[in-house]
Amino acid sequence: LSRLIDLNEELGTSLESENCETLGGYISERIGEIPVEGDSIEVDGYKFIVTKTDENRVAKVRIREA
Repeated sequence: LSRLIDLNEELGTSLESENCETLGGYISERIGEIPVEGDSIEVDGYKFIVTKTDENRVAKVRIREA
């Protein structure tokens, strides 16, 4: 998955975390547990929807405007 710094640059968002560098880690941190397919968060005008997981990690996320 995308690194937060790259995603912020591409989307103009300001996703930040002291504990993780990837979007999957960020979503896990925001939800407070390992996400499952269908979990989502809304941040900076975007909705991030988990569409695929692989064991204990997020493998694919759909991004759309909120």
